[in-house]
Amino acid sequence: MIVKTITMSCVIKLLGSSHQPVRHAAQALLLELSKSQHACEKIGTARGAILMLVTAKYNRELDSFASETSDQILRNLEKCPENIKQMAESGLLEPLLGHLAEGNSLLLFSPKFMKHSCYTSITLWKLILDMRKKLM
Repeated sequence: MIVKTITMSCVIKLLGSSHQPVRHAAQALLLELSKSQHACEKIGTARGAILMLVTAKYNRELDSFASETSDQILRNLEKCPENIKQMAESGLLEPLLGHLAEGNSLLLFSPKFMKHSCYTSITLWKLILDMRKKLM
């Protein structure tokens, strides 16, 4: 499989290229790869990958293709709880809140997730309360 032969960090570095066609090609490749569970895990473990995707998602004015593609990739990466944690740490809270609202909190509160999490139980309760206010 292609995921085993690609060094994900090399593809992630291309996201920061100063040449738009190179950035777009890297994002198109990541979008295709992110459809695989195994690739989602590999993308999530590449240093800075999720942070770069979150940043690109919110820079719609600079590059709408990159913004939309990053959004799709991030949605695919939600398959892995560790990726959801990294998204929240990078400022993208919607996946975490969505999983909490759907009742998927058992995955998110697993010992593996919480071991390295920057969130204390108080912070998580604040997030839950904020989410409930938005839903009401």
